[in-house]
Amino acid sequence: MTEPVRSIPLVAATLVPAPVRAEIVVRWLVLGLVALCSALALAPWQQSVSGQGRVIAYAPVERRQSVDAPVSGRIVRWFVQEGDMVVAGQELAEISDNDPLFSERLRTERAAVASKLVSYEEQVTALEAQIANATRVRRTETVAAEAKLRVATEKLRSLRLKLEAADAALVTATLNLGRTRALADRGLAAERDLEFATLNATKARTDREGARADVDAALGEIDAARAAIEKVRADGDVKIQDAEVKLRSGRSEVADARAALTRLEVTIARQPTRSSALRGLRWC
Repeated sequence: MTEPVRSIPLVAATLVPAPVRAEIVVRWLVLGLVALCSALALAPWQQSVSGQGRVIAYAPVERRQSVDAPVSGRIVRWFVQEGDMVVAGQELAEISDNDPLFSERLRTERAAVASKLVSYEEQVTALEAQIANATRVRRTETVAAEAKLRVATEKLRSLRLKLEAADAALVTATLNLGRTRALADRGLAAERDLEFATLNATKARTDREGARADVDAALGEIDAARAAIEKVRADGDVKIQDAEVKLRSGRSEVADARAALTRLEVTIARQPTRSSALRGLRWC
């Protein structure tokens, strides 16, 4: 009977160290494996490619195409396809107007602009008449104010003459009173003559003060007349300038309305061509 083989520990094998080069290789392999796994985990996995360009439909009739036409509209049907041979005058497509009520809207807009033009022209005419009337009123009021100034000037001259006469009368009455009082003191003049002389001197002094007051009043009237002339001119200038500003604005509005009306009339005149073009786009 065979006996089992007993395992004997190899003490000498455990005492022999592994080669240093093998350990270094194993370490580098482990580090490389870890770095590779980390890179694979962090690296983006993209399944598409980005680019620039346009997507074109395969069928030519489904492609978006830009066609120059004499009128604005929308193509509802094509009579040709890409690659077809065409001749001059052949219809290429059918165009539908974007605004089927375009002609009616044009006529309505033209009527509105024509009405505005008439209103603006009436305003301009009224402003021109207002300026003419204001100019005439200013001239009339200025003439009247200047006439008042001339009257006041003549009155002042007359009053100054009266003042000079009153001054002379006062001097005469004062001298007469002095002579009469001297004669009365010597008994050569009666008491009644002295009273008359005193009365005449008092009256002459009163007349002189009244003449002086009249002259001062006349000077005030002249100043008022000059101020009235300046006020009439200033008020007239303000009214005329205000009307002229409005007139310039009204004339500008008339010009704008006429330009707009001309553009609308040109557009309306082209409507037969537009209607013809809307029936079909033809090859030229």
